[in-house]
Amino acid sequence: MGNEEKALNRPGTPRGVRDLLPGEVRRLSELEDRVAQVFACWGYDPVRTPSYEYEDVLLRAAPRDDLAAWHQRLFRFFDREGNALALRADMTTPIARLVAGRLRRAPLPLRLCYVEDVFRYEEPQAGRSREFRQAGIELLGSRFPEADAEVVALAVRLLETLGLQGFRLEVGHVDFVRGVLEGFALGPDQERGLREALRRRDYVAYRRQVAEAPLPAGARERLLALPTLRGGGDVLNEAAGLAATPRAEAALENLSEVWRLLDPHGVQGRVRLDLAMLRDMSYYTGMVLEGLVEDVGYLLVSGGRYDELVGRFGRTVPATGFALGLERLLLALERQGAWPAVAPPGPVLVTFDPVRREEALAVAARLREGGHAVEVEVARRTEAALRIYAGRRQARLWARLLDPHPGAVRLEHPDVQAPAAERFRGARVEVLPVEAWLARELGGPAEEVAARDR
Repeated sequence: MGNEEKALNRPGTPRGVRDLLPGEVRRLSELEDRVAQVFACWGYDPVRTPSYEYEDVLLRAAPRDDLAAWHQRLFRFFDREGNALALRADMTTPIARLVAGRLRRAPLPLRLCYVEDVFRYEEPQAGRSREFRQAGIELLGSRFPEADAEVVALAVRLLETLGLQGFRLEVGHVDFVRGVLEGFALGPDQERGLREALRRRDYVAYRRQVAEAPLPAGARERLLALPTLRGGGDVLNEAAGLAATPRAEAALENLSEVWRLLDPHGVQGRVRLDLAMLRDMSYYTGMVLEGLVEDVGYLLVSGGRYDELVGRFGRTVPATGFALGLERLLLALERQGAWPAVAPPGPVLVTFDPVRREEALAVAARLREGGHAVEVEVARRTEAALRIYAGRRQARLWARLLDPHPGAVRLEHPDVQAPAAERFRGARVEVLPVEAWLARELGGPAEEVAARDR
């Protein structure tokens, strides 16, 4: 057997991706629905973009001096016409293209949201896959702090609505960091190294680089103070001593206004300022935010302001927004026992003796029309096998249309405290006329239900 044939017969999945089983899909879909409901309450309209784009479209978000790193994070391929294509690594860049193109004439500001798959060629690890589900919002057309405050407030309210405990959002401003570093007249390589250390939150490397920089002692102490500017509104006053350039002063004023606006939104207590924060996307130009929870070792929410990205597609539009990884969020909620709030009921399992097959199918159809989940036996299994299956399937009811009971149904109710495979071994049993049972399930007197279904 050749290597190609072996690969075709390999029973697993490629590295960095995984299958989702029915229960996982159901829980994730329920979470997506709740997230979309919150977005809609804030006036955000859903959009969809293709899973893949022209590669040069996605690379417009990359810094000119770091194209190689962006190439490495993309899944790239060619179509039959020779066009270089790539799977999207985020949703912000495709939406920027959309706003500059088909939504060019739409009135501003635009409030857009999405729930989509994204793909990144990164090293898989806990909480990070190469294909993952992402939800987010983009607020385009306002350069003012009111827009940034809305984005932060929406992120907080979303996590609160979902029942997540112990989370916090951290907010910073990329221009404050850039402005502070500019004020020390460092060389471009030294500045870049310090920014990278701050982005990685590698404060040991940051302190080492500051110690090695050709700076007077007083300047070195001020620069070492930058990563300590974390906390509530009081750090804004502390930061004023470092804001020695117009860029840093403007950033601090902008961030102070955003912070003040979070108070009337009612979310200030969930937010902490981090004036040394930098994001790993090069297109951020202003406020940036990150959301995390103490018992999960990775970010749940990230975002910020990106006033120049849409302009790379030919239309100048200021913008701000955030995204969250839904699988990560679901894991955090499940660890806290917050999701799902109520386990969905199992199906009704309908089985039958051969002479009542058509009747069983008709009964199942009526139940489904009434909104009930129903499974009908199709594998002709024995009673013993069905009893085990009903328990393992977590059926809420086993309805048996038997030959000795014409016009009646034998209903077996599970013992939900028993192990799954044994839930129907000692089931509570009742025998009812079929129409009486349907009336109970569908509502209304038996005669009325029968007449309604004729």
